[in-house]
Amino acid sequence: MEVFNSKNVSSVIFSLGMPLVLLTSFWGFYHWSHYAETVETVESKITHWKGLGLRDYSFVAADACMSIGYNKMKVADGAPQLVAGQRLVTIEERFELAREAILKADKVHIEYHPMYGFPLDIEVDWDQQVMDDECSYSIAEFQPL
Repeated sequence: MEVFNSKNVSSVIFSLGMPLVLLTSFWGFYHWSHYAETVETVESKITHWKGLGLRDYSFVAADACMSIGYNKMKVADGAPQLVAGQRLVTIEERFELAREAILKADKVHIEYHPMYGFPLDIEVDWDQQVMDDECSYSIAEFQPL
């Protein structure tokens, strides 16, 4: 049985295409393993956040998804309160949003707070085939009380 025959078009295409397929596969695995957001990362950040035991803090949450909403929160003795804005947002809810985006969205980028570990910015493209479905969720002005 002859594996390569330069007179056979299929044999030439296969022989030239195989290194390209392998190279693309290795690049894809490298890219995924170094840059992909993972549920395990979110879980480790949740563990870090809970380990801090913060029960009194404030922050401003901004959601930009078709419209922009700002919500100022205060957490006193572990109980969240809406100080100003339209809806109550919690840090725990942001962790859940990060997990959901990783599992369901086409494209996700999450930036975590360097000290406290909660998601500072979550940028999500839920479906690359749909225009204007990109959303951004952020937390700013975080301050332990």
